[in-house]
Amino acid sequence: MPPGATEDDARPPLRPDERALVAACVAGDEAAWERFDRRYRPLVVRVARDACTRGRAADPQAMAEDVAADVLAHLLADDRRALSRFEGRSSLATWLTVLARRRAGRALEARPARRRAR
Repeated sequence: MPPGATEDDARPPLRPDERALVAACVAGDEAAWERFDRRYRPLVVRVARDACTRGRAADPQAMAEDVAADVLAHLLADDRRALSRFEGRSSLATWLTVLARRRAGRALEARPARRRAR
């Protein structure tokens, strides 16, 4: 980092279209949510699938789809409370990646223990 630069200077600025999309979704704009879903669901599924594959899920794709649905439902729950907490300190894609990894980790931890082969 150059002298005098701060950590905030190193981050790419939040794109205005991301900020506007989040604001519209928080305001309850259904068309904005559909755009959000089309744009970011594939990312959330991919991140979750990677985590589920590394976690040796029996069916990583199916588990990833469940995790993605959970992440997106979480964003809308309680009058869009989680989505309204997005502060733009990172890109929206980065924030969603973190959420997807955390939710996938929780889903993997919640799996019933496998019986050991004798």
